[in-house]
Amino acid sequence: MVVIFALFLSGNAFSAGLTLRMDQVPATQLLAATYKNMLGKSYAVDPLVITNPPLVTFDVQDWPAEKLASTVDAVLARAGIEKSVTADGLIYFSLSKEAQHMTSLSGLSFDATGAPSAQLPGLAGQASQLSSDFSVYAPHDRTVASLQAVANQLLGTNIDARDVVILVGDQERVEKVRYVLESLDQVVPEVQAKVLVVEFTSSEVEGNTFEFALSALSGKLNIGVTSLLAPGESVLKIATGDFSAILSAVSGDSRFSVVSSPVLRVKDGKTGTVEVGEEVPTLSTTSFDNQGNAQQSIKYRSAGVIFELKPTIMKNRIELELKQQISDFKANNTSGIDSPTLSKRELSTVVQARDGDLIVLGGLDQKKESASGRGFSFLPRFMRSNSSEKTRTQVLIFLQVDRLS
Repeated sequence: MVVIFALFLSGNAFSAGLTLRMDQVPATQLLAATYKNMLGKSYAVDPLVITNPPLVTFDVQDWPAEKLASTVDAVLARAGIEKSVTADGLIYFSLSKEAQHMTSLSGLSFDATGAPSAQLPGLAGQASQLSSDFSVYAPHDRTVASLQAVANQLLGTNIDARDVVILVGDQERVEKVRYVLESLDQVVPEVQAKVLVVEFTSSEVEGNTFEFALSALSGKLNIGVTSLLAPGESVLKIATGDFSAILSAVSGDSRFSVVSSPVLRVKDGKTGTVEVGEEVPTLSTTSFDNQGNAQQSIKYRSAGVIFELKPTIMKNRIELELKQQISDFKANNTSGIDSPTLSKRELSTVVQARDGDLIVLGGLDQKKESASGRGFSFLPRFMRSNSSEKTRTQVLIFLQVDRLS
């Protein structure tokens, strides 16, 4: 970022004066044009000013000569360059203490103790935002980016810091913001999520397969549905909090098949994912070479059960954003493309829960039809016994969340 300090002034139209126009030039050029060429004064410039001079725009017309030096001094002061006179009477231009501080900060980062360490990208060029009242804050548990965003909003700054939070403003306001940051800089709470993915299969029946599956469990566990969390959706909270009892019950019933039973730790506001399935090769693109031969590109895509959990942890409750997706590939019979078709079903909902609640997520049915036959294979078809069976499959996800911190 280049900092440009501009001054546009007009003197008394009836008095003869100086006219000078300089647009976005280094401050050292302004010194040469005014102090050296117009005023004929000797001066010295600090090396730090020479190596990294700020850009200035200076435009005066008919300006009194006696005011030129003070006007230039004022412009340079705003750019972080101060004027002093040595004991020998030599005029000396150097960086102000504030600008020196910012020059050192723009090339340094700080470790957790606040001591300088390595290069800090993101601060170079931001010195114009920093005043004489600034300090740094080294986070303990939260990220610099998240706390710097808070500081920028409260202090009206736009600083991109990487290793420490930069606080800029008057001292009283900076201290108040520091107190806010210390209050926010706490360990991010997280939950432990026990997940049980179960497939329930039954003969094709009328009605809701989800309710039918719960009825099959209720007899074994003596459980009851206590509340319907999302009207019209198959998301329920059940009375029992014994997760192991659920696992034992489904393991002892042939209609239930345990697909996966992972345990996740998920931080507040982050997303945890359970993915059970396989990678299926599918046709991605088809191209032709110079001889007209087809070249096919294969892309592997996931199929199976995908479950996502995003908790928002509050004092007395936990808000859970839940997403369930079931997908599989079927033979493509509707087009000439030799690639399977993805069949996908999704369910998304938001659930309010308390620590330790047990939630059941379902509602995604799948119908299957299988054919079988009895008899010797060499006999004609009409002499064999043939039968078909229609079944419905429901994927149930049991979820229990416990707050850890």
